[in-house]
Amino acid sequence: MCQDCDRFSTVPHRCPHPAGREAGTHPVVTAGQQLITGREGGPGSYTVTTASEVVRTSAEADDGERRAVARLLLVEDDDALAEALTLALRDLGHEVVAAGSGEGGLELLALGEPVDLLLVDVMLPGIDGFEVCRRVRARSTLPIILLTARGDPIDVVAGLECGADDYVVKPVEPRVLDARIKAVLRRSASTPGQEVVRIGDVTIDRAAMVVTREGHELNLTSTELRLLLEFADHSGQVLTRQVLLRRVWDYGYVGDSRIVDAAVSRLRSKIERDPANPELVLTVRGLGYRLAKP
Repeated sequence: MCQDCDRFSTVPHRCPHPAGREAGTHPVVTAGQQLITGREGGPGSYTVTTASEVVRTSAEADDGERRAVARLLLVEDDDALAEALTLALRDLGHEVVAAGSGEGGLELLALGEPVDLLLVDVMLPGIDGFEVCRRVRARSTLPIILLTARGDPIDVVAGLECGADDYVVKPVEPRVLDARIKAVLRRSASTPGQEVVRIGDVTIDRAAMVVTREGHELNLTSTELRLLLEFADHSGQVLTRQVLLRRVWDYGYVGDSRIVDAAVSRLRSKIERDPANPELVLTVRGLGYRLAKP
């Protein structure tokens, strides 16, 4: 906590100082570090001793002045990293609930903990992040971002095939993670036009955001639904992987095309009669994908 500008920062920063004080760079407060009490009275009052207490006190003081961007469930077994991420994400306007294990995260969800998005580390003891993702996805369309220290293509694809909406390789700059969170939430909240679209025996009700096949509702994630709608809006047209990354994932840069391939594979497993021989979402070798015309 900077005692001069009432700002909690996860990175060193410069700020104006009262007369008689030297200008300089303020250090960050690390997880568990003891703090000196700041100003007394008013919203900037901090009668606390630890970094986590600073955030709680600050959040209480600001309650009513701003609403959280999103309520996140962070599943991370490294206590120091979990606290650092929690502090950084709260500083960026999110509410964060943390669990130290896959079992703990699943229990919180089972108890009805209100969550907008799940951030889960892959390398967890006991139930790992992949299994957490599978179990959540089996009963929910809750947006999921995997956090992994391994950028190996096999791990990335495995995570996406488990139903994750995105993956982030650690270490990650908090503002980059914040941008990825917001992009996933935008996809989840998007509600395109009010109409019914039929593709073979698949029906998309845009108003209700429900997809059925032969009358049976399909459990699509928000990303899978956006991907299907993108295909439906451009039926018969070839959509390259980079176009899909930009339109569906909100990636304004050259992203990893494996995200698209894994999502298409998941989508086919739900809408195709025979996913190994797709009739609806077709591969255009060397280019991308297209939806067969009705």
